[in-house]
Amino acid sequence: GAVLERTGAGEYLIRVAFSLVGHTRGGPAKVAVVASAFMGTITGSSIANTATIGSMTIPLMKRVGFKPEVAGGIETAAGGNGQLMPPVMGAAAFVMAEWLRIPYLEIAKAAALPAVIDQLALLGAVHLLALKHGIRGLPRNELPRFLPTLVSGLHYLIPVGVLLYYLIVRDYTPLTSAFLSLVAAAAMFVATSFVQGLRHAPVVPGHAPAAGVGPALVESAGRLVQACYLGARNMASVAMTCACAGIIVGIVTLTGVGLNLSSIVVDLSSGSLYLGLFLTMLACLILGMGVPTTPTYIIMATLTAPALIALGQAQGLVIPLIAVHLFVFYFGILADDTPPVGLAAYAAAGIARSDPFRTGIRAFTLDMRTFLLPFMFITAPAMLLIDTTWYEALWIFVTASVGMYMLAGAMQGYLITEGRWWERAVLFVGAILLVKPGLYTDLAGIAGVALVYASQRRRAPEAPLF
Repeated sequence: GAVLERTGAGEYLIRVAFSLVGHTRGGPAKVAVVASAFMGTITGSSIANTATIGSMTIPLMKRVGFKPEVAGGIETAAGGNGQLMPPVMGAAAFVMAEWLRIPYLEIAKAAALPAVIDQLALLGAVHLLALKHGIRGLPRNELPRFLPTLVSGLHYLIPVGVLLYYLIVRDYTPLTSAFLSLVAAAAMFVATSFVQGLRHAPVVPGHAPAAGVGPALVESAGRLVQACYLGARNMASVAMTCACAGIIVGIVTLTGVGLNLSSIVVDLSSGSLYLGLFLTMLACLILGMGVPTTPTYIIMATLTAPALIALGQAQGLVIPLIAVHLFVFYFGILADDTPPVGLAAYAAAGIARSDPFRTGIRAFTLDMRTFLLPFMFITAPAMLLIDTTWYEALWIFVTASVGMYMLAGAMQGYLITEGRWWERAVLFVGAILLVKPGLYTDLAGIAGVALVYASQRRRAPEAPLF
């Protein structure tokens, strides 16, 4: 991730996102979502994602009419959601694969459908926000063309392809696959720098042209050294916190405290799985305010996973272990967006020149629909593509997407026009109904959104949908 960031992959992904959605309603905000999703496939840090993509998208969001704290909140939510995108998903996902002793591919496959639903839901929330405030996109003549832009940086996909090849086809360990991907990224950048030097073109798009092959190779070497430094610095902080988390895990395991804590969670939840999940969510958010995602995941999975599985068994539910671990993983990431701390919100607020707390609140309201997803794949493991058919997975995809969109409409008080209090209530209840698996609850939730749409369309027959 650090190598690709320093070699221009971030700028490339932003240009691709602009060419895709920059002209649509609220264009720069949707660019932030799409570019952060792309960036999330190669970097595992929501804060780095927010800072990299936000440096370009936040000023443009302000330009088209978004308030500074709203622009910062959108980028904060997009940066955090980007970390949920396979195949990388940060160090915590690799730890999860080692912990559960399953191939990393299984982790990425299980996380794929929720991640896609989450990104589509955030695009929907941003679209509603743009509709509500009448914000349009950027003129097409200011945007790059899609196909030429896409082709211009396909070489950035080589390291990702190498990573997936050695993980999936050759079944190498995540550590070895990541190392080979790093070597491929360095070789790719040196080769492209040589070609750019021959053409007297910029080594990295948007920077000064190279004076020749020699200066181009010198610049590429400098950027690779910077990338190694940044990567080592980031990993040093993760390693230290993981080491401390390991001490806690060792104490919990050897002394039996974990069993006691599991019993406490079961007692506090009074045997209710949903209350146990809610308490676990709160613990993840509080711990994640000051601790990076990976150690948060390690500590909370150690303490709460057995309790949640026990609660599920008490209610006749067989909860897959990977679902519990992904539940903890999701809320460890969401802690970066959640006030009062929300480190990603501070990064976005610095770029937007807005108040960090208000920026965090905006991000939190946009992230509310993501808070539902972990509850959905606990109660409906088919969302994780576990023991399911394609049509069951498709139905879950549709109902979950509708539920996320309903929750966004409820939070913003807008579907196609300003909502009344009862319409917001119906949207909120409908979203909750769609979380609980079952044909009748799904149909009731879909009927709710149809009712609200008909009511608002009657009041505003000319209101645009797009």
